Amino acid sequence: MGRRQKKTSGWKQGFTMGGITFFLAIFFNFFSRNMIQDMPLGIAFLILILIIFIGVFFDIIGIAVTAANLVPFNAMCARRVYGSREVVLLLQKRDRVATFCNDIIGDICGTISGVTGAVLIIRSLSLYPSWNEVAVNMVVVGSIAALTVGGKASGKKIAIQYADDIMLKVGQTIYCSKQIFFWRKREKARD
Repeated sequence: MGRRQKKTSGWKQGFTMGGITFFLAIFFNFFSRNMIQDMPLGIAFLILILIIFIGVFFDIIGIAVTAANLVPFNAMCARRVYGSREVVLLLQKRDRVATFCNDIIGDICGTISGVTGAVLIIRSLSLYPSWNEVAVNMVVVGSIAALTVGGKASGKKIAIQYADDIMLKVGQTIYCSKQIFFWRKREKARD
């Protein structure tokens, strides 16, 4: 019976993650397309590079969470090192964190970068009709693929080699964000 519950739990997690991905992809697609259509071409290309960078960044976190060692973070928790408790919580749910970082955010960024690239190709060709359509298409698509694959390839090596350091920085960032959020919440409650 325990095995059956795990299978059901896996399906449930899969459908939940799929639903989250669906709505996030729609939101980010709508946001990026509408934003890029009205801005100068140079800034739109910078936005495209930022989207690719976000995908690579989350891929690094997703790999680091699977490669990190829980033991040192338990010791840090005992010494009350800030951010270590958050890392322990992340490492206890490695599969979900890795799925969120690599599959949800990473794949959404890959999809959105493709859509954004298509919008930029269309805009470039409408602004500069003398440009060769095939050449522009090849350069943009090739650049997106090269930046994504190259970034993720180098990021994987960094993530595996420095997994504990990366996770500590992630934990400290989460800790600081929680402190700022709860501090503001407490300030509003006092008013």
